[in-house]
Amino acid sequence: MNDRKRCAVIGAGISGLLAAKELIDAGVGEVVILEKAPELGGVWSRFIRSRTILTSSKWITEFSTHPMPGDYPDFLTIQQMLAYVRSFVERFELGPRIRCGVEVLGVERGEDGRYALATSEGELPGFDFVVVSTGLHGEPTGMDIPGLDEFEGTAIHGSTYTDPEPFRDKRVLSIGLGESGVAVCSEVHGVAAKTYVSSTGFTGATRVFPYTMLAADQMQFWPLGEYMKDYQEVATAEMSWYFRLPEAWRPAFRQAPPHLEVYPEQWRPKDIFPYRWHAKFFPKPATDNAQDTGNMTRPGSPPDDVLWLAHSGQVVPKGRVERFEGSTAHFTDGSAVELDAVIVNAGFTPTLLKIDFPDGWQYRHLDLYKGCFHPDLPNVAFVGLVRPTIGSLTAMAEMQSRLVAQVFTGGVQLPEREALRALIEREAKAHVTECPTMLARVPHVYFFDQWMEEVAELVGCRPRARDHLGSIAQLRAYWFGSPMPLRFRMRGPGALPDARERYAKRITKNWSGTMGKMITAMVLIRFAYPFLLSAGVGATLALATSLPLWVALVAGLAVLGLYMVSDLFRMVVSLPFVLPMLDFGEPNWERLRKISPATPPDYASPGVFQNDGPPADQVMRDLHHEALAQAHSAAE
Repeated sequence: MNDRKRCAVIGAGISGLLAAKELIDAGVGEVVILEKAPELGGVWSRFIRSRTILTSSKWITEFSTHPMPGDYPDFLTIQQMLAYVRSFVERFELGPRIRCGVEVLGVERGEDGRYALATSEGELPGFDFVVVSTGLHGEPTGMDIPGLDEFEGTAIHGSTYTDPEPFRDKRVLSIGLGESGVAVCSEVHGVAAKTYVSSTGFTGATRVFPYTMLAADQMQFWPLGEYMKDYQEVATAEMSWYFRLPEAWRPAFRQAPPHLEVYPEQWRPKDIFPYRWHAKFFPKPATDNAQDTGNMTRPGSPPDDVLWLAHSGQVVPKGRVERFEGSTAHFTDGSAVELDAVIVNAGFTPTLLKIDFPDGWQYRHLDLYKGCFHPDLPNVAFVGLVRPTIGSLTAMAEMQSRLVAQVFTGGVQLPEREALRALIEREAKAHVTECPTMLARVPHVYFFDQWMEEVAELVGCRPRARDHLGSIAQLRAYWFGSPMPLRFRMRGPGALPDARERYAKRITKNWSGTMGKMITAMVLIRFAYPFLLSAGVGATLALATSLPLWVALVAGLAVLGLYMVSDLFRMVVSLPFVLPMLDFGEPNWERLRKISPATPPDYASPGVFQNDGPPADQVMRDLHHEALAQAHSAAE
């Protein structure tokens, strides 16, 4: 009966296109895509910048049923991404289903349970399902800075920035170091007379690891991390406690991962992740530092270019802006600068906040199950309203799309309404524990690999260990494999016959080198460390003292228990991992120069890793041949 069902998809950005494709594959008969903009592509077509490079690598970003062209660079330009999206639309014949220039104003539920959409072109009735995929990057968010509205120069929001040329020979202040802020200052500094960058805390999430040229988002491994205590610590060498240390000790710790020495003082994070520690143990970070914190529960921005610019003197780091007076910006440290232009990179609010839903419901992320389903909105789903700490919005949107398609067509059954509401409340409380002080700002942010595995379990496409026992490469792929979309096409609905082998080859390529082997060894040691420590304490007490065996056993178990529940204890007993990395002398500026290179990285040049997709021109030729074959078949 699904072939008689109708579904409206609101939004023709990546999330909407993925949702439409999955619904069609699942058997929904009619899918209509409504887009208020004059063209498809969402944020990629609206806020395009000529030199902007994606922050997620192509294996993590690609659509699992449409491999990235093999000759694409590892980190795509906006133009390449938009071309890739259009080839996806053409390959799966989504174009005829898209109606551009139609804004959805409201969603109304009829007595028969079907939905009607109030649009800029009138009412569209008769939909069995509705998918809202208007995205997180909707309306620009302003900044409440005294005097900004009366600034005597040019003041714009980063969303309207398209070209650096209007800022030639001007004194420019760029506020904010999110992804947009990094992109803006990376371009403007080349033409401006002087470029100042205001930020109170910069979360660096590099595209590639220094020396290795391994993409950072490829080195996540939740299958093994699920069984490790706070496995994200592996990347930080217990640096969560940096700001608890005496000031005299901090220069040494700044040289340990994540290399705080590379940050200008004004941008140095006020605290280090993860936030769930501070929910359980003192001292908690000050509330006013919540948005200034570098941690894995907040989206990171690639620091490569902007840190290089700061260290080379091409941009001037500044702290928080206190107020504007005329054409002068005053900062909280007492300094002031004269300006000609201000670019505010304050982010966006979701477009769906302007859509009227049944019973007056207003979007609140923590009301939704997996960011998709509300218990009081049957047959309505939301796609593309979650994002990762380090990872890909595209991959999360595809996974949500697969879940929605299975729920709508009966492949996955959600709990009954009240049970679903209780489940949503439990998961919301758990999420609050993960990152309490960030929820007001980014409640939709999750640990990428963990979230992907959890939703894949619901869809029925989560990999199983028993399917990967055939070889070392397959075992490595299962336990250390990153959550790229291809990982979740090895089984379940929509499985691809060659996915397992392709995925294993990718993971082998990433982890089989010298650095990959070193990281593997470090991870395995960290995995076993608390158990070895506990056994060592118990064995020492049993063999070297006259204590009864049961006392030694209890002592060993107590050590294991403390490791699992006490952050301070875990930090102290983990010092053997940290101390070899430290230098208690003067900062090592030679290493700083290596970490912050003499020239900005060129991600569009050599490949860090090559995809297994065909060349881009072959993709387009294949699409052309498919279209000709279909036309010929129709003519016959």
